[in-house]
Amino acid sequence: MEEYIINENTHMIKNSKNFIKVIDKEKYILIKNNIINIVNNSCLNYGSSYKGRCLATKYLLGINYKCPFIVSEKKEIILFSTTAISSEDCILINYKSIKKYNIDNNYTITLTLKDNNIVKINISKYIFLNQLYKASRLYSLLKEKINS
Repeated sequence: MEEYIINENTHMIKNSKNFIKVIDKEKYILIKNNIINIVNNSCLNYGSSYKGRCLATKYLLGINYKCPFIVSEKKEIILFSTTAISSEDCILINYKSIKKYNIDNNYTITLTLKDNNIVKINISKYIFLNQLYKASRLYSLLKEKINS
């Protein structure tokens, strides 16, 4: 598969050298593409570019680095990254897919996803909590705008 549109069933997208791995509701999908193309095409599918989504987050939250971004307002899809999106180690996580998380140690987080799938990721607990916080702020602002 070469094309994929991020949707409400997308839990995580993991980057690698030759493909990306999507953890979707109840299945794993391998895609021969790069993470930036998948993200940009998905954002365009919902009405804006990835660059536009990042600019909106920077405007709304006043942050400039590793910004979470809204893929779709209507479907309330917000992704945040574990590293810079251009990094080979980047993992994008759907904010609403996290049911709970456990900090195993300073560099390992265990995520329980909505479908009870369990995934371990290597990330500093401080970076993870900061990214989760930024995504939750963005989600709160999105909910305010939807409800006003």
